[in-house]
Amino acid sequence: MKGKWSGLALAVTLGAATCWGAGCGSHASSSNFQSPRDGGLDSSVSNAVDSGSMNMLGGDGATGSGLTIQPANATLMATGSSSTLQFNAYLTGEQTPVPATWTVDEMSSIGSIDGNGLFTATGQFSGMVTIEAQSGTLHDSTALTVALSLQDNPGMVAPTVQSSLMMGGTADAAFAWLYPYNLTVFPRGLLAPTLQFAGTAPDAVYLHISFGSFDYQGFYGPSSPGQITLAPALWTTITESATAADLVQVEVTKISGGQVTGPITETWTVAQGNLRGTVYYNSYDSPLANGGAVLSLKLGAAAPTVLMGGASGCVVCHSVSGDGSTIVASHQHAYDQSGDLTNANATLSTIQVTQGNHVLALSAMYPDGSRAVTCDNCVDASWTNGEISPSELVDPKTGTTLQATGLVPYAATPSFSPDGTLFAFNIYEGAGAQVGNSSTVSTPGPTLGLMSFAAATNAFSNMQTISAMPAPYPGWTATPLYPSWPVFTPDNKYAIFMYGTNTYTRANGSLKPTANLAVVHVASGTTAMLDSLNGYSAGASGLTPYLPFGSAEENMDYEPTMLPVAVGGYFWVVFTSRREYGNTINDADPWEGLFEGSVPAKRKKLWVAALDIDDPENPSTSAHDISHPAFYLPGQELAGGNSRGFWVLDPCKPTGNGCNGGDECCTGYCRQTTEDAGAPDAGADAGEAFICVPPQACANEYEKCTMTSDCCQASQGYQCIAGFCAQPAQ
Repeated sequence: MKGKWSGLALAVTLGAATCWGAGCGSHASSSNFQSPRDGGLDSSVSNAVDSGSMNMLGGDGATGSGLTIQPANATLMATGSSSTLQFNAYLTGEQTPVPATWTVDEMSSIGSIDGNGLFTATGQFSGMVTIEAQSGTLHDSTALTVALSLQDNPGMVAPTVQSSLMMGGTADAAFAWLYPYNLTVFPRGLLAPTLQFAGTAPDAVYLHISFGSFDYQGFYGPSSPGQITLAPALWTTITESATAADLVQVEVTKISGGQVTGPITETWTVAQGNLRGTVYYNSYDSPLANGGAVLSLKLGAAAPTVLMGGASGCVVCHSVSGDGSTIVASHQHAYDQSGDLTNANATLSTIQVTQGNHVLALSAMYPDGSRAVTCDNCVDASWTNGEISPSELVDPKTGTTLQATGLVPYAATPSFSPDGTLFAFNIYEGAGAQVGNSSTVSTPGPTLGLMSFAAATNAFSNMQTISAMPAPYPGWTATPLYPSWPVFTPDNKYAIFMYGTNTYTRANGSLKPTANLAVVHVASGTTAMLDSLNGYSAGASGLTPYLPFGSAEENMDYEPTMLPVAVGGYFWVVFTSRREYGNTINDADPWEGLFEGSVPAKRKKLWVAALDIDDPENPSTSAHDISHPAFYLPGQELAGGNSRGFWVLDPCKPTGNGCNGGDECCTGYCRQTTEDAGAPDAGADAGEAFICVPPQACANEYEKCTMTSDCCQASQGYQCIAGFCAQPAQ
């Protein structure tokens, strides 16, 4: 199943008001076609037919009488929705076209074809489509690549200035990218990033974005500091047109005081999928909530909503089950409460607690919310907590303790794997003597613990201790260092964890937590730092920091959680960071904002990074950097101090409800029915009626599976990961 697009509008001729029309549906964008760059793109047609393809055979390879489409394997250079290409069908040996029924890929947003074989590009997306012709019993098909060339002048930049910008220059040595980072992997379906750069403020900017079948030239007006805000429609076009193999080249040139500098260049990759689910995160100073609260940010939304807390009372520490059904949270250190996210967060259970001691908050939630492992206040190396209780397995919906075997006495910062079969935690050091109220409190230890878990018997087993930690980066001087907040990748092969001087992101007085993210390879027990995510590039001479403000923002990454499913050939991690956000959040004091201070922690924000999936044919045998540079999670509040985002799927929908993928359905299957289906939440546009349906013969991407052979596209490299069919690793 393909995704759904909103209406689009963007000027496609320089300085003109001609716009793309609204379009819906999806497109096939699987070509590796490289469009010509010399002289730019035009609206001509390139017929890429070799001598072997003009044999006048039918599309099914039959000899003798057959049907052939001409032109075959063509390329249409499109500049807007008026770009067309005429196709004709011929019988073998004949020179006169025959009547045929013409079709193009179902739900294509690249273009349409009429009954006479005239293909019209929408002007919204580039890529490859399949053209088919049927005449009687004869059939043929051919590929068409639509290469899109767009020109835009939202800044009303004069032609003479445009010419100067396109010539380039070297006037400002400080002109450099601040955000996004080079080599970032972006998903589809999110708000467009704001491009940000250093140097003197520009009077005008030239933006050139290009890849295989796409070329965009845009001229923007002045900004201070230097920024470019991409139109939502343009970002949708870029991300929906780029294939997994395309390297999206982004060039920016500016003019300031008549002096030209640039281009400065970055390269991005686009993952072939929309991120799923919702991130529930802490905010101690949310303007939206007017106080400490748990906020809910749906991936792709423009703003969060307040789930609980704020003016009604401080509610921040929380955990959420991976299926999005159950949340547990601490209410002003007075009681812990579990809520039913499938029923407007209705209260399930309430447990009174003593000051500083929590039964449910920060517990490890089992994926379906039926169990949670607690370790009351076994979480913080920076506090002197007098209330520490042993780990227990509880039912968060009732608050009752469950009988379990094999659970260690003190499992700090714990978590379950997305499928619930593994359990990870920090081994709380020397806590056995600290049960109850004590003036001497131990701390998390230097070792991670990994265990197996059997839900049928509530049995923990196969204890694996990970004590060989990776070497920290240069500049780390504080000791000791703690591995904490481990979370498993959806395939159970790795656990990502925070490695630093304490287990929280808070800054208080002289406390300035140093931390980065690391990875443990479960099978081998080896560990490594996530260099690319943390801000380091590998080169011939070793690692080089790439964060633009250097030591002022390095070693400030904390508290990871994972999206429970693979998307677009990658895993995805969300984490807290006190790094700069380009020139939008560029605060000299990274420690501004106390744990519960009156000053907002401006630089405490949520970031997301893509992680590589192991190739099942060549699995890794040890830990290594599987990360890519991170991007700022759009939609979160700029003014709030945001942290500890739990990334979960949304509660499932019953059969008959509208859906975008099987991960949204309780049955695990989401399919298109009829174009006029009136199901709740179904797409209103023709061809977009996808609803939750009963189990099917095989599973598409995001649909439920138990083994790779269950996936309809298993022969194309799709695999079953965490119970859902997923694209091949990129």
